[in-house]
Amino acid sequence: MAPLPSNGKLAKIRPPSTLAMVAALSAVGLDLVARMSKYPSKRGSADYQRTGTLGRGWTMTGPSIKGQDLVVFVGNNVDYAPHPQGLLTSTPRQSKVMAGLGWTSVEVIGEEVVAEHRPLILKSMQPRR
Repeated sequence: MAPLPSNGKLAKIRPPSTLAMVAALSAVGLDLVARMSKYPSKRGSADYQRTGTLGRGWTMTGPSIKGQDLVVFVGNNVDYAPHPQGLLTSTPRQSKVMAGLGWTSVEVIGEEVVAEHRPLILKSMQPRR
């Protein structure tokens, strides 16, 4: 319940700003795309040529309304993307060999990005005065 101001009238409280929530989720999506686009350092005697195709394959859709949720989708449509950067807890899974070569799962980076942006996300969901 909103506290009564000194003049005895209820303070006017407005619902959270949709624009603020969209901005917060956009920041999460863009940050995740940027981080997933970076390659780890080559290890050992790797003699293959990196083309950058995997990094350029990361895209973001949204934020958009899905049911009652505001969502952002981040993904990669390069067919071999799951091998170096796949999931840890479900399919498509990251290859253990690629993890051993320094590639980080999208799941791990996604959790880091959300944790870093959590304060902004929560702030965007607060009622406005």
